[in-house]
Amino acid sequence: MNKNSLIRKFNKQAPIYERNTRQRRLGEWRRRLLQGVEGKVLEVAVGAGANFPFYHPDTVDVTAVDFSPEMLTRARQMASELGIRATFLERDIETLELPERSYDCVVSTLSLAAMKIR
Repeated sequence: MNKNSLIRKFNKQAPIYERNTRQRRLGEWRRRLLQGVEGKVLEVAVGAGANFPFYHPDTVDVTAVDFSPEMLTRARQMASELGIRATFLERDIETLELPERSYDCVVSTLSLAAMKIR
């Protein structure tokens, strides 16, 4: 599947991802995974922001990356509702370039579903 088709697919699925986020699907797993995460956080393939409810708003500054504009729209809303400080980048994580040592933690949950393994 080419990249544009994949983006359209995820744009269509954004409402489902948002509903699952609001229902806290996989909540216990996410809570345990993200306990203790603090500082500058890079979250790749952020989707609809399913991890945001499990961050402590006072201790994180998130850079959220996704290639789907619809997913980012929903993630922005979720961050706003929860008081999460976040910057949003519409980028493909396969080609994302960032300065070395610019983050304290990288979060990637269920992000390989859309990646093409070479």
